[in-house]
Amino acid sequence: MADINFCTRCGENVSPEALYCPACGTPIEGRVAADGRTAEQVIEDRLAESRVSWILMLLIIYAIPAIVAGLYLIIEKDAVASIMMAEQSFVEFMTQYGMSESQLRTYVGYIGILALVSGLSAAVSGFCVYKRMYWIIAVTACAVASFLCMGSIFGFLIGLMVTWMIITSKPLFKDQQPASQ
Repeated sequence: MADINFCTRCGENVSPEALYCPACGTPIEGRVAADGRTAEQVIEDRLAESRVSWILMLLIIYAIPAIVAGLYLIIEKDAVASIMMAEQSFVEFMTQYGMSESQLRTYVGYIGILALVSGLSAAVSGFCVYKRMYWIIAVTACAVASFLCMGSIFGFLIGLMVTWMIITSKPLFKDQQPASQ
């Protein structure tokens, strides 16, 4: 262990066990953690865990409402269509495009199915990320959830961002790490 007891960047005194300066966060040269990792490796590992936490949070925030909304639209498609048909301007819009109330009910049901499958895909992706297993399934399920969410440009773009975060987190998945010898 190095005998440096001050930060080379800010001059703050540091304890002999510290891996990085408590004042400015600079890694202390020559110090290693009990498990042999350097300060830089410890920081990288913490950042990776933070990234996984963000991915999980975004997937859960999307999956739960999408599943609930999808189930609601599937179960209550007749009531939703009736509420929409109560608005005169909407009836005029439907008449203009030659759409019937039964077609509207069918479309509402289809939208419910898309929302449900999208939410379930996000949940599957979240499960894989949580377990740090099945990287390809995590990426594919998140991409499917994103594309099924294309009705919302914001949701679609966030979904693509989360998909990219999973793609770039490949080394964190147990099934993507090189076999130990």
